[in-house]
Order: sequence, then C-alpha cells, then structure tokens
Amino acid sequence: MIEDILNNPSVEEFLVDFERGETLCREGEDSQDLFILVDGHVEILKGLQPISETGEKGTIFGEISFILGSKRTASVRARSYVTAIRIPKEKIDDFFKKFPALARHLLRLLARCLDARTQSLFAFKEFCDQLPDAVVATERDGKIVSWNQSAEMLFGRTWDQMHQHSLEELYEDRHTIVELTEDLRKGRTVKEKVLDIRRSTGEVRHIATSTSALYDGMGNFAGLLSLSRDVTETQNIQRRYRRFRFWMFPLVMALCFVAFFLLLASLHLKESSRIIDIKQQALRDQIANDVLLLQSLLRDSAARRDTEDMERFMQEFYQVQTKTRGPYTGVLLLDHDRRVIADYPLDPNARKPYAAGTSYGGIPFEKIKDSSHHVLVVYRTDQEHPGGEKGIEIAFEMIRENQPEGWLVLQLDVDRLAGEYNADETALRRLQF
Repeated sequence: MIEDILNNPSVEEFLVDFERGETLCREGEDSQDLFILVDGHVEILKGLQPISETGEKGTIFGEISFILGSKRTASVRARSYVTAIRIPKEKIDDFFKKFPALARHLLRLLARCLDARTQSLFAFKEFCDQLPDAVVATERDGKIVSWNQSAEMLFGRTWDQMHQHSLEELYEDRHTIVELTEDLRKGRTVKEKVLDIRRSTGEVRHIATSTSALYDGMGNFAGLLSLSRDVTETQNIQRRYRRFRFWMFPLVMALCFVAFFLLLASLHLKESSRIIDIKQQALRDQIANDVLLLQSLLRDSAARRDTEDMERFMQEFYQVQTKTRGPYTGVLLLDHDRRVIADYPLDPNARKPYAAGTSYGGIPFEKIKDSSHHVLVVYRTDQEHPGGEKGIEIAFEMIRENQPEGWLVLQLDVDRLAGEYNADETALRRLQF
C-alpha cells in the first residue's frame, strides 16, 4: 500500500521531514492530522515516558485523534532523521478518495487495536478476579467503575448495587473516605487505614484499606485504586491482647527505663538531625520562591525569545543572589524539546554559556514522585576536569494554560549544597515542590 502511495506524484506535497529529537505530534494538542511513516525511527510517549518505538515503513499514527476528533492521546518523537506523509485534517477525505486502500487499511488497523484492547481488558479482569484482596477503582469524581469478585464477597454487595455509586458509600465512616480522597487529590501520601463496613445482614467488619491516586499521561488526577482485606480477626485478637496487657506492666516499666537512657544518649544525634532538616527546608523554600519569581519574570520573554528582556531580568536576579549568596551557579531556559533558549551563568568567567539551540535531550530528567521538580546529574569537561566535573541541576517545567512551554533549569553549587545545606542529589530527591 505505501509503495502505491509513494509512486503517485501527487503525494509529494504531503511529504515532511523531521530531524532527530523533533516532535511530530504532541500529547494534548488539538490536532487531527494523520501521519504515515516513510523512513526513519520514531518513539511514542505518554507524558514523558516512552511506551514503544517503530521504524516500520507504512506505520500510521495520529489515527485515534482523527477518528474521535479529540486531542492527541500520545506524543510521537523522531529518534532519527524521519520522513513521513502528513495528511492535514481538511484534506483527509480527498486523500482517501485517491487512495481507498489506505481507508481499508486504517479500518483493519483499528479493528486489530480494538480486538487487542478487548483481550487485554478481559485478561486484566481475570487477573484481578484471582487476587485475594478486594480491588475497587473509581473515576475522578469518586464514582465506582470497576471491582473484582473479592470485592463483592468482602463488601457483601453485587456489582449492580455499587456501579456508579460513590466510594464512601461502602464504609461506615464516610467522612474519613472524603478526607482521604482529598489528600490524594492534593498529592499527599496516605497510609493504610482500618475502616468499618456494615453488610446487609447488619454485621460489622473491620477492613484494612490502602488507597492510591491514579493519573493520566499528562499527570492529571484520574481516579482512585483501592485494595482492601478483612482484618476483623486480627482486630479481635488485638482487643483480647489489650485486656491482658496489665500482666506486662513490670516489663513495660523496665523498657521505659531503658528507653529513657537511650533517649538521653541520642539527644545529640537528634539535635544534629533537626538542624540538618531545618537547613534543607530553608533550601527548599528558597528554590520554591526563586522558581516562582523566575517563571513570572521570564515566561513571556522566553516565549517571545526577547533576549534583551531576559538579560535584564537575570541581571536583577543575580544582584540579589550575590548579596544573599544563593545556592546557584547558573540558570538555563529550554524550550519544550529541551533545546537551549538562553544560558545565564552566575560567573561568566567560570564556564562558557551554552549556545542557543544546544540540545539537553541526552541528559536524563529524573522525575521526582509526587513533586513538580526533576533532578539532573551532569558531568562537564574542561581543562581542569578532563574526565568531567560532577554538577547537580534541578528543573521545573513551565506550563501555560495546561500546555508545556519549556523548562527552567537551576544549576546548583555542589560545594555550597554540601557545606551550608548538608544536601546532595539524594536530599534533592526528597524535597517536595
């Protein structure tokens, strides 16, 4: 099929080329253009996570948003020099008339995808039904959309009785579930909780429940996944144990004395740990404030590529940093493809700034769980460090109207991090923004 299309002279107007690292289509874009791979390799990403790659000639992508008229569900990026056929939305009907075999091929492709998805969902449901724990999944509004057979037995309710009902209806203490859901929406970690349920017979059971937030490819809250198990017998044993604990009073007193002496011995260590925690919290607060300031100052200028405005804002920012001895050695602005827009080292004599357009794509951006920052560990070579000097950087994605615009990268002074904040890359990974 692809050869028949390429042999037709009229297809030349649809041929487009992409350099390695360029994005053919971006997740979340409101575009329904259709692409056919002619040459090269591409990778498909959900969010920042690669999920597959292909170099098969004739591969079609962009068909989901074309068929549904929706935004892109994934990003496609060139892993090599790529040639593709790009069919604009408004010309797809005419293209299908010229090449009806393409329409039939697209229908077969969608049928295979639907069959594979159906088989996967069936296999996943079969897997969940084999789990001993009760599995309950909800949408973002808290309505139940899926659960397994163990959940039916544990809660004593049928699927028809709970489908599209709220999760809190399962529990006696609904307020706790509402608070738990709100904490998860805000990105907080929630520990396992023991909650009570009441079955239709009136019997009350104690249920240990672990709940996690589900996110879509763009990192947006999509719902909840709850795993529950019956711990009624365990709770009953604990209550019986508490009835006899007074027999352990002498032992408890002895342990208290031991703990008291251990506490006295560890006071110095605890005080040192408290000081370290305060220093790292101060580092986190300063970075958070500086990121908010820099993004507000530079976002519009970076979008316009107004180097004069960006230079003026950075001079003002560095004047403050010089007085307060901030933890930075430089600030980088990258576009959404991680290419340098501008590089502003604090000391221009310390290193040569990166030229505009330099790619940062080869440096891993380590996403920190439940936080908005990424930690980068880089090695730069110079005359004094031919083997590469270790550097630590922290990156924040700049977003406008839910669309990624680029990256703000803060280059950190490794010696000052260790000397003044007792921090390294491990400590940076523990920070939350």
